[in-house]
Amino acid sequence: MSQVFDEYQWRYPYKQRSRDAQRTCKYQNHDQNSDQYLIMKKHKSMFVKQQHEQEHQSNQNQLDQLSLEKKNSSNILSLPKIVEEKEFECGCKPSIIPFEKEDSWQILLIGKLNDPEVFPVFSQVIRQFKNKKCSFYVEQHSLAKFKDQLIQDKLDEFIDSLVEFNSANHEQIIDIIITLGGDGTILYTMSHFQHRTSPPIIAIEKGTLGFMCMYSIQNIEKDFEKIQQNVKANKNIMVERKMRINVKILDENGNISKQNGVEKKYHALNEIVIDRGQNASCLKMEIFLNNESLTKTLGDGLIFSTPTGSTAYSLSAGGPIIQNEVRSISLVPICPFSLSFRPIVLPECSELKVKLTDDNRGQGKVSGDGQKVFDLLAGEVVHIESSDLDVYVVRETFKANNVHEWMVKLKKMLNWNSNFSK
Repeated sequence: MSQVFDEYQWRYPYKQRSRDAQRTCKYQNHDQNSDQYLIMKKHKSMFVKQQHEQEHQSNQNQLDQLSLEKKNSSNILSLPKIVEEKEFECGCKPSIIPFEKEDSWQILLIGKLNDPEVFPVFSQVIRQFKNKKCSFYVEQHSLAKFKDQLIQDKLDEFIDSLVEFNSANHEQIIDIIITLGGDGTILYTMSHFQHRTSPPIIAIEKGTLGFMCMYSIQNIEKDFEKIQQNVKANKNIMVERKMRINVKILDENGNISKQNGVEKKYHALNEIVIDRGQNASCLKMEIFLNNESLTKTLGDGLIFSTPTGSTAYSLSAGGPIIQNEVRSISLVPICPFSLSFRPIVLPECSELKVKLTDDNRGQGKVSGDGQKVFDLLAGEVVHIESSDLDVYVVRETFKANNVHEWMVKLKKMLNWNSNFSK
C-alpha cells in the first residue's frame, strides 16, 4: 500500500490530488479519505525537510572548502576566478575572440558616402598602423580619393598598400573592418559578408544614428592605441556578438528562386521586410511557425527583426525594444487590416514561412536591411530563420557590461522619457 501511495504522491501535482480528494470524498468514506490525505502531506513535509538539510550541508561543505583554499593560497585572486567561471557565462559579458595576427593585417575601410571628412580620418587611421605590415582595402569609388588624401598628408609610402576591395575575391581574407559613419554604414558593409561570420568591426560614429557604433570620432587616436596594445599583449579582441537572420525565397519545388541570375537569399543584421512595394493592393499572406499555420493576415506587410533591428524600422512600426542578449526574432505587422494582430517575439530557434494566398492581388517585395530587394511572386515561399553567421562589433575593453552600454545608448539615441526627467 505504501509503495503504491508514494508513486501516486509524486506522479501528480498537489492541486490535482486535492481536487481528486474532494471529488472522491462525496462517494467514499470521508474519514478514510481524509486520513490518507494527512499521511500524504506528512510524508511530503518530511521529504522536503530532509532534502533541505542535505542541500544546506552540501553548501556548507563547499563554503568550508573555499575558505580553506583561500587561507592556504597566497594568490588572493583564486576565489574571484572560480566565481567568474561559474557565474558570468551569460551574454551580458562581452565575448573574447582570438586575434593572433600581430604583424600583418588585412583591413577593410568603409566610410559614409559623400562625406568629405571620411578621407582625412582614414588617413589618420593608416598612420596609426605604420608599424605593421598592413594591406588596406577600399572600394573602387573611393580608391582615387584615398590616394589623393595620402599624398596630401605626405603618406605616399602607404599608397602601394591600398587594394581595391572586391567581395567575391576578398571576403574571406579580411581580418578587421573599420567603418566611419552610422548604423547604415555597418549594414552596407555587412552586405559584402554573406558567406562568413563578420570580421571584428571597429565602428566609428559619424552618422545620423550610431546605435551600433562603439567609438567616437573625437577620441579615435587614443582608442586605436588601446586596441593595438590590447592585441599585442593578449592576442584577442573584446567584441559584442550580434545575431543575424537568414531569408531564402523558395519556388514551388522547394529550390531557391533566382532573380536576374542571383539567388534570392540574404543574411540580415537588422530586419527582413515583406511589403507590397508599388502594388496598390494590400498583401494577403499566410504565416507558418515551425511548419504550423500561425495566422492569415491582410495589410501592408511584415517585419522580421533581430534584437539589433528592434530599434530601427520595427520600432517605428510599433514593435518592442529587445535587448541584444535576448536572442530572438520579432514579428511585427505593418498597418494590418485587423487591429488584433499585434507584434510577437519568438525564440531564435523558430522557423518562419510566409506565402501569398491564392486570392492575393499582384506581387510583393522582400528586402534585407534595405540592401537587397527581391520580388515575391505567387507560389513562392519566404523562409526565415536565425543565421549562423553572426556579426562581431569591437568594444572598448574597459566597458565590460553589455547591458550598461545598451542602456546608455538607448537613453541617448532615443532621448528616452526626457520630458518627464527634466
